[in-house]
Amino acid sequence: MPGREDERYKTDYVRTLHPASLGCRARYRINPERGHIGAFVVQVEIEIDGRWLAMVRYDTAHGQPHRDRLDHTGAEIDKEWLPYDFTRAFKHATDDLRDNWQHYRQEFLERMR
Repeated sequence: MPGREDERYKTDYVRTLHPASLGCRARYRINPERGHIGAFVVQVEIEIDGRWLAMVRYDTAHGQPHRDRLDHTGAEIDKEWLPYDFTRAFKHATDDLRDNWQHYRQEFLERMR
């Protein structure tokens, strides 16, 4: 799913995270349904050697919101299931990644060593 265009998401955008010198961005893929979030992917990505790699991803795959921490190959390190509906999970995801992306970046880079 992440890393390629997915036509089921009506909205797909990225935002540079600051300080931009750390080479990270947030990607948002959202499918709104009648005032609610129908499905989403929110992930923090880092640019390494000209490629954008997802470090942490929240999504609604499997019909249940969850968070995946990933390694530099895209393999899942762990999964945390969220006890929220999609709309609340989206807010939780955006808040968490906004507040903690630098921590996730540090963890990701340490795992690469």
